[in-house]
Amino acid sequence: MNEYGTLHESEGRYVIKFARAFPQNISEVYRFLTRPDCFAQWYPFATGEMELKTGGEIGFDDGEGTTYKGVIAELEKPVLLSFVKKVI
Repeated sequence: MNEYGTLHESEGRYVIKFARAFPQNISEVYRFLTRPDCFAQWYPFATGEMELKTGGEIGFDDGEGTTYKGVIAELEKPVLLSFVKKVI
C-alpha cells in the first residue's frame, strides 16, 4: 500500500481502498467521517448530502457541472465506511 491507497479487482470491477491511521480516538474519527458537514470537508466534491445507512446515498458535485451519487456499501460503527459511485 502506498500513501494514496491500493487498487484491487473485485467482481470484475476495480476498487480503490484507503486505510489511514489518525492520532485521534477511533470513535472521534468515525463520527467526523459520518457527519455530512464534516465528510464534505474531508472528501473532495462531497456536497454534504448523506443518508447514513447501508444503501444510503452520498451526493457529489465536481464544481464543473457534473453531479453524481455514491451508495454506502458498508457501514460498521466505529471502524468502516465504504461507498461506491452509483452507476446510472
